[in-house]
Amino acid sequence: MSTIDLPTSSLPGSSGDPSGTEMSHSDVDVSVDIDVIFPDHTQTLSFSLLLSNTIHDVRQVILELMLAPPHTCFHLEYKREKLHSFLEIGQIPHLKLSKTRKIVLEVVLDPYTERESKYHIYTLLEFLSRKLPSSSTSPGIRAGFCIFPSLNIPSGENLQIKSSSSLEEINKIPENIVTQSLSYTNLLKKFETSPNPSNNGCFRSLALSGWNPVPAEFVIQGHLLYLTVLTIEGKTYNITSHVSGFYVNNCTSTKFDPSPCDDLQSHSLVLLLEQLSPLFKERLHLSLNDYKSGDAIAQASITGTLPQAPWITFPVPHRADLSRTQKSELFPYIENQGNLRDWNEEIQSTREMDHEDVQDRVLRERLTVKTLQDFTDMAVEGAIDMVNGNIPSLNPLEPTASQMFVHNNIFFSYGRDSVGIFSTKGGDSAAYSAVGKDILAIRLLNQFDLSNPSLLGTCVVDYAGHRVVAQTIVPGIFKQLENGSSHLIYGKVEGESDFRFDESFEGELSRISDLLHIKKHFFVDGKEKSFPLYTSMDAKALKGSDGRTYLMDLYSLFPLDAQFLEVISDEKNEEFPAYPHKLVHVRPELVQLFYEMKLQAFVNANHNAPKKKNLNDSLKSVELEGNGIKLSSEKGKNNVNKVRNDNARFDCGFNPDCFRSDYIFPPDNKELYDKDIENSYALSQYLHAEVIPNFVKSLSEPSSFLPIDGVALCRAMHRSGINIRYLGEIANIILQKSPNNVILLKLVTSEIFIRSIKHVFRNFLAVVPQVLRSHLLSHLLNNLFTVYGYVEPTKPLINENIANLFFQATQVIYSINSTSLYSSIKKEASSRFRFNLTDDLLHSLNPICILRGTCLRLGIQISCKDYFSNKSDDKICEEHAVPNGSTKFTGKKGNKKKRNLGKSQNTTNRQVESEQINIFRPKDILNLMPVIKTCIPYSGLAQESLEACKACLLQGNKELCYNLLNESLSLHEQIYGVLHTEVARAYCQLAMIYHQLEKKEEAVELARKAVIVCERFLGFDSSETSLAYMNLSLYEFSQKNEMQAVMHMQHALKLWYLVFGPDHPNTINSFTNLSLMLHGSEKFIQSQKCLQIAVDLSDKIFGKTTPTASLYLQLAQLMVLNKDSRSALHAVRVAYDILKETLGPDHQNTKEAEHWLSEFTALAVNQERQSRT
Repeated sequence: MSTIDLPTSSLPGSSGDPSGTEMSHSDVDVSVDIDVIFPDHTQTLSFSLLLSNTIHDVRQVILELMLAPPHTCFHLEYKREKLHSFLEIGQIPHLKLSKTRKIVLEVVLDPYTERESKYHIYTLLEFLSRKLPSSSTSPGIRAGFCIFPSLNIPSGENLQIKSSSSLEEINKIPENIVTQSLSYTNLLKKFETSPNPSNNGCFRSLALSGWNPVPAEFVIQGHLLYLTVLTIEGKTYNITSHVSGFYVNNCTSTKFDPSPCDDLQSHSLVLLLEQLSPLFKERLHLSLNDYKSGDAIAQASITGTLPQAPWITFPVPHRADLSRTQKSELFPYIENQGNLRDWNEEIQSTREMDHEDVQDRVLRERLTVKTLQDFTDMAVEGAIDMVNGNIPSLNPLEPTASQMFVHNNIFFSYGRDSVGIFSTKGGDSAAYSAVGKDILAIRLLNQFDLSNPSLLGTCVVDYAGHRVVAQTIVPGIFKQLENGSSHLIYGKVEGESDFRFDESFEGELSRISDLLHIKKHFFVDGKEKSFPLYTSMDAKALKGSDGRTYLMDLYSLFPLDAQFLEVISDEKNEEFPAYPHKLVHVRPELVQLFYEMKLQAFVNANHNAPKKKNLNDSLKSVELEGNGIKLSSEKGKNNVNKVRNDNARFDCGFNPDCFRSDYIFPPDNKELYDKDIENSYALSQYLHAEVIPNFVKSLSEPSSFLPIDGVALCRAMHRSGINIRYLGEIANIILQKSPNNVILLKLVTSEIFIRSIKHVFRNFLAVVPQVLRSHLLSHLLNNLFTVYGYVEPTKPLINENIANLFFQATQVIYSINSTSLYSSIKKEASSRFRFNLTDDLLHSLNPICILRGTCLRLGIQISCKDYFSNKSDDKICEEHAVPNGSTKFTGKKGNKKKRNLGKSQNTTNRQVESEQINIFRPKDILNLMPVIKTCIPYSGLAQESLEACKACLLQGNKELCYNLLNESLSLHEQIYGVLHTEVARAYCQLAMIYHQLEKKEEAVELARKAVIVCERFLGFDSSETSLAYMNLSLYEFSQKNEMQAVMHMQHALKLWYLVFGPDHPNTINSFTNLSLMLHGSEKFIQSQKCLQIAVDLSDKIFGKTTPTASLYLQLAQLMVLNKDSRSALHAVRVAYDILKETLGPDHQNTKEAEHWLSEFTALAVNQERQSRT
């Protein structure tokens, strides 16, 4: 019996208690078994659902379990009574449940409509295209690429290393990890997925016939569509889709005769094709079996969110497929395609939905995430078309930067200073930064779950050097109001000095200012009128024609960094170039950290609490109940409110308009303004004197976890409230206080270098047309890596016709050389990060890491090749040297034919020369993807449930924690769907909690899901994917699945080596764990080799410290097992000397090492004597 567990089965209050003899209709949370009987020879389908589920849910389960269902147009009957789709199972008439709790439903076939017919065809084609690497709607190549199923690691309980291939792989450890030949090509080539005949070769072609649309005289006879199918056997059939089913007709390519041919007909297209083509039947069943034996999550179609496309990959083989060109026509929900969605109304309506109880919150958050994700998908598609010139502008006579576009009810514009708003703050650079800060503020306010004021759906797309802003349209914004009235009710009037303030809007603004810790301050406009401000001066509120108030331009809600502003405003500072803009606002995380610190100090000072207590625990106190959770409980809220009400002197709000030249405050507010300035300086001092140094200190400690790449580093900085612009300050602190910490310095410097490259490349991309992007990027990359000893690249060979069409862009490409490129990159680093990139620092960086980071930041996809080698500079230059005479070709006078031949040979020689010298070629640049910033908030309910699990675990209530875990898992899947980045992160955390609860099987299952979803949505080599593999390895090992544990840890270490390099400090622990796993598998030699690597790394990175001594002791024990007593004696002696020097001779660890030293000495002496005899 097949059983499926839907997310709804884990909702709060659900129960699977089988007790009781008779079930009443009120027991809606009781699980029942359902048998579905089909009218033909299709096997009976069995599964379980809740009584609260509807008949529509039953239908969906049937279609999902059947994969390529032979029947899609049907209704269900119970005892020959038709069941309505939205009828709950528990409300079926005459339903009585016995102890077996089984219901038998019958499938009854219905007549087709055109929509149902298209759905039937679409379902078949969708299933057959699931495994194709190009089946995703993402703009990236092989989007959603997943390695995990291709690792071919057998599963099973207590599995030992048995297979010869696995044994061979294990015996190569650790050489296959630390080898210099390790590359992305070697890693990915065995995982390259190409179209497989067993998956998609069920027929050669299936598409709409050229005889469509159906003539009127045949529409009235029940004809719906005409299809043409070319079978594997090479036979062509024309098929009529009729209200009664599908049948072969007598049409040919030149004759129209839709009458039935012979007796080839069926209600199901799948069954008809099985009659026509035995190979179709064979390959379809093979494909179904392959799908069922594989991982469902890895093969599931991706809908609702954009998957991650790999930055390095193999090109996808392309084949002719008429159904692909007709996919939009075959899409079953054709009625939505002609109607433009009102994105603003959908987004605002979901925000205004009831959210009092859990079920309402689940529905509201699920619809919010779904609607915003759909908006993002359309915004990305529109932004790409806009940059590529496929959408007409609303104002084509204006400069490009000022042009506006409307497409699919979405407003598009460039993130540039088109009207001079930022002319005194940095121009286009300030506008570019403001757009990013604006969407950050919108997402934060969406997270606060406010229904008023309304916020526009917003998406920022960085594509091909352009920053595009996509927003929903404010209702009525394009309509001119009567009597000179305006939509503006709060904020400065464009081009004027007036300020408008509607007092009816003050309550909503006050609530926002409290949440964001913005102090109420006053502003005097050009007419010398004073107005209260609850946001920054730049924020505006518009009244839409729908009656809603829309808040926008939120890029300056948070205070400016006073100290940094002083530094960049110092015109006498000649050490660094001018900073690109003056919008140097701090992050909201820093404001929150500073606020909590001040509030904690206030509580301690005013409530006789000299003992420090973490106020964050009070603010987020958790009250656990029987079958639900309450975060930020009323008790916690009352405590904070009591503190605030007891003494109103506590004031930690910030004035975001401090230090602005255009901010004028009332004369009687001078003291208040001085206090605002003081608060801003205090916040800036807190950042530079405490937060940043503590952040560097936390990364420098041996016990801390060092981020694997720049992406993880930036995420850690943001969590600590540190802006990316302080990377240079972090690097300088490392140079001053920890100059020997080369690894951390390399990580930070790499990120400075990559981000500087991004800005330089972006400027070039913005002025080059689509057809020249691959030439530009390959030339830029070739020049970029000359710093590693490669010769100066030749100019790219651009087609003469294209060069003439785009003469200026071609000259821009030809003007690039390594000297000017590095001068621009170093200038960017000095300007943006206040840090000088020296040649010595650049030479120390890993070129693969730089290439990867550059591609990720710019959205570049390159062909999977070994672009770099470890050969010396002389050998590199020698290999790339061009043979004598190959660059010299003198065309002699002659006839036209000879001159053309000479020109052709000359072109060929130049192309060969270019390919010999240059690392990258234009054809190596496969694709350019958009980099997206969205305003989609996290689910507060799902996050609360996860925090409740953690709190319950700390309290030791394991049973309640286990119930809450199931609830949290269900909430994440219901709100986001299974395939989502937040679900991947939730899987990782929940698997860890399951492991701590000794639910090891559940932990392994969740960890496997986490790996797959991480690979598909975060990237196959992302830092989170590597960590997910490592955690899965540990969980597998705890289950005594040594084979899986070793293979997963090996794969994670390969990723780590490729992403960072061989000297990451946390690989010490990973190699130690791998050694233990191999030891448990009785692979003692491989275990010793792995531990030796860990010892060498620890000695290199941390020196002669206690952790290194501990590793030496473990290594000595392994050496004894491998009968290498002499080496073991040397290892334990080193450990003893280290402990004696660091801890002293009387320390317990030193004495224990001394004991082992004496034991190993005696053992070595005995073995020496035995060898002599």
